[in-house]
Amino acid sequence: MAGNKMLEERMRLVTPHTYNALTQLVMALAGAAKNLGKKTWFGRDKGVIAYEKLIDKLRHTVTAMTLDGVVKPATPAPELVDKIVEGLEFFSQAHPNWQDAYQFASYFFIEERDNAIAILDRMR
Repeated sequence: MAGNKMLEERMRLVTPHTYNALTQLVMALAGAAKNLGKKTWFGRDKGVIAYEKLIDKLRHTVTAMTLDGVVKPATPAPELVDKIVEGLEFFSQAHPNWQDAYQFASYFFIEERDNAIAILDRMR
């Protein structure tokens, strides 16, 4: 499945920090989707580790979006969720191969929107 190179280049030029952060966020979303409910050989919960990484990359994404002027530091959390979803939708057009990550993002940011808003509020 090939992505849209024009969209990718546009994102890289217009919002370079956000593009890089979304790249990392999508990989963290894929990791969270893959590791939910799994344990290591020594009994550590892989889902917790992946979830912590996801939260860290989410924090990094919000910072990157602020640096690129996509959001302001005082942007309310519900609007942040909307901007992140919008960015992920645009990113998915440029890079459609991460379907498991996009499905988990849909669950995390849309179906469990109140929890995502609470997480973003706590990050501040």
